[in-house]
Amino acid sequence: MDLAGKTHEERVEYLRSTFNWDRGDVDEDVLACLTRQYGAEFAKNVRFAESWQVSEYGAPVSDALKELLIGLD
Repeated sequence: MDLAGKTHEERVEYLRSTFNWDRGDVDEDVLACLTRQYGAEFAKNVRFAESWQVSEYGAPVSDALKELLIGLD
């Protein structure tokens, strides 16, 4: 859809109808990590989160890097 020339309200409506803002898309593993890291009360209110995985094909992850990645152990 060409949004040029549309009003702010029309652009917002288009974005709201295009993207799924439901929590139902939150990966269970990500939600579990958020709960473990920050507690259930905080995790249930998170709307957006970025996650990553350490690849078995990458370099080993040092303890210092684990600490940088939000204190993962």
